[in-house]
Amino acid sequence: MMKKRMTAGMLATLMAAVLPVSACAAQNSAPQPQLNTAEHMQYMNGYTDGTFRPDASITRAEASKLLTSLLVDWGEHRDYLFSDVSVSAWYANAVCQMINFGLVNGYTDGTFKPNAKITRAEFVAILSRFPHTDISTDKSFADVPRTSWAYNAVQTALAQGWISAGTNFRPNAPITRAETVTILNRVLGRQADEFTINTSEGIRIMPDVPNTHWAYWDMLEATTDHKFDKSSGSEKWTSFDKETTDLTPGWHNIGGKLFHVNEDKQFDHDKFIGSLELDHNGYYITGSTELDALLASAVKSVVKDSMTQQQKLRAVYDYAKNTFGYLGIGAADTSKSDWALTSATDMLKTHKGNCYSWALLTSPVRSALTHRRFRAPAFRPRAVSRFTRGPRSPSTARLTPSTRRSKAYIRSATTRITTCS
Repeated sequence: MMKKRMTAGMLATLMAAVLPVSACAAQNSAPQPQLNTAEHMQYMNGYTDGTFRPDASITRAEASKLLTSLLVDWGEHRDYLFSDVSVSAWYANAVCQMINFGLVNGYTDGTFKPNAKITRAEFVAILSRFPHTDISTDKSFADVPRTSWAYNAVQTALAQGWISAGTNFRPNAPITRAETVTILNRVLGRQADEFTINTSEGIRIMPDVPNTHWAYWDMLEATTDHKFDKSSGSEKWTSFDKETTDLTPGWHNIGGKLFHVNEDKQFDHDKFIGSLELDHNGYYITGSTELDALLASAVKSVVKDSMTQQQKLRAVYDYAKNTFGYLGIGAADTSKSDWALTSATDMLKTHKGNCYSWALLTSPVRSALTHRRFRAPAFRPRAVSRFTRGPRSPSTARLTPSTRRSKAYIRSATTRITTCS
């Protein structure tokens, strides 16, 4: 077996020397590849924390693996690989199939560069090599002139409707995961069923992708195994596989936002967990979009995935202790329904607070730290002790939120910040 592999590697090197582009079999006799449009299987997955990472790029190896997973049939297997593609690599068979079908090329030095990010031009060039009906278009992109090697491929993608018209195409930019599924869905004739997605339980929650993201529907279409019907002209999901997560049941801080996984290993959404409200995207909301963003930013700036739980708790504690200063004593007007949200928002924006805004954040933080079996030193930010010991008016010192959401914020300020996955 070792001898065979060495022979294949030597053959690939020799072929690279005589072939100008490909280090594999000649493409003149390549069979015709066919994409599977009859089944709407999941062809893109997320990560272990449930995120999709829409702006992440994909490599040439990943693109090969992705596209071969969508083929109806594979061609004859060959061991003719590039000098930088080991026969034992996880993508080796995929690269061979792509070469056999004439879908990808290597470089003149006999390499494939599997770990290089694939560009937008390279990706549509691959797709243009699948069988399609030629359609012309009078549109074009300013940054893809006729002299560009990718001109014909980009024009094909534009004419087919795989990409949208515009001023520039950015051919040399690495294609993102979101762009990849959007283009592939158009090539495959797939379109998410928005009604079913909006009204069904068990739909994938992507912690880093809200339903307002421009590619939200395409990401769900690509990540969900489903049966469908197109008799009405548009795609309707007749059934789908419910999504589960590998995360343990309980609260998880992902990207600075708070999520809850239930016992069925699914992200909860559109409900209250205790007094904490989860929105349609599955993350906790305070009732203030501005406050949500401020909290997420603050937590994300100090909490890293590589930290242990105690390290995360300590990081948040140190952040609060070292960042915020004393604003001065002042009475909080608790007659206003949003007084708690306003006080907390102002504190996070100015990095200063008084006894009322401090009480909304620091007391729950200290309580939660103790409850989480990690007792931090007494929480005494600069100058806070001056007013915590002095006499206070019972009418203004007592915290009595008037709404459920205000109460939820007081409890969740700590849960959001200190809950760690």
